[in-house]
Amino acid sequence: ISAEFTTYNITNSSTAFASLFKFTLPGTRDRNFGILGSVGSWGHYWSSLVSGAYAKNRALSSGSTTTATAFRADSLTVRCLKD
Repeated sequence: ISAEFTTYNITNSSTAFASLFKFTLPGTRDRNFGILGSVGSWGHYWSSLVSGAYAKNRALSSGSTTTATAFRADSLTVRCLKD
């Protein structure tokens, strides 16, 4: 997913939504209690890079994007991209 962010110059939530992918800021769901968090503030999209109990994801907000690591048990957004 990092390649798509670079290729389409996605640098924040505005450019993410303006892209053909229409990325939004759905937030996350807590793995222990199912509570929604960061809705409207952050979007976390899983990548396919896995290491044990963790996986990489691409996080975006109104001001930036970054690569992050999260527990695989966390509920982050899945966006299927065709090669």
